[in-house]
Amino acid sequence: METRTYICSTDGRGQRRGHADKMENFNGQHTFLHYAELRGKPISTVQKSYVRNFGTGFDRHSKPTPEQFLSIFGGQTDVRTEARTTDNGHADTKHTTVADTPTIENTTERTGMGTDWSGLFFRSVCALIIIGHAVLIAYDCWTLWGIPGGIAGIIALLTVVGCMVLSADERQKRVSEQMIWFVWLIDAAAGFVHYPTFWNKASVGYAMGIREFETACLSFFVCLCSMAALYFFRASKIQNDAK
Repeated sequence: METRTYICSTDGRGQRRGHADKMENFNGQHTFLHYAELRGKPISTVQKSYVRNFGTGFDRHSKPTPEQFLSIFGGQTDVRTEARTTDNGHADTKHTTVADTPTIENTTERTGMGTDWSGLFFRSVCALIIIGHAVLIAYDCWTLWGIPGGIAGIIALLTVVGCMVLSADERQKRVSEQMIWFVWLIDAAAGFVHYPTFWNKASVGYAMGIREFETACLSFFVCLCSMAALYFFRASKIQNDAK
């Protein structure tokens, strides 16, 4: 007796799908990245599904288990067995058995996990702190150097906002990390712009005994708040996208 086993992919009606569907059965020989490219799925979406269903430790170059493959990519796998028996060298009989593996749909990906309102509110507050500090930089530059300083401050404001948006993009991890350091550099330098502006405007503080030390502390405390807000904004956004 000679037994042959074939593996093919079918749709819900038992019809074989064409090669154009970019469907490939699980055979344990390919990586997450390979299957994602075949199915036309962004690798970031595959990572989110993996983290949601199997926890951390995702590696795009690792090979998925059958359970992981069905959970993330879905689909059906048919195993067709053809047996050929020769009786006295004259008669051939063929028997075909088709076993369908139930499709496991990622219902959480379809219906969503709900909106994380607390995380959204937190990131909104962080964004307001970052943008507010950038506006303060523009105001200080305008106060100290007039129109040219104001234009320079607006340039700094736009730079900070652009870097803030890009810093939370997990698809550009290397660039986003560099944006963090660049904005922190702007925030640190801003302390030297805040100080003379605060000192010149501290008429009420003079009467209350405010000294230069307190003014300097306030100037750099605002900078630290903005730096911390940017760090937590990025961390919260990336963590939320990974869910």
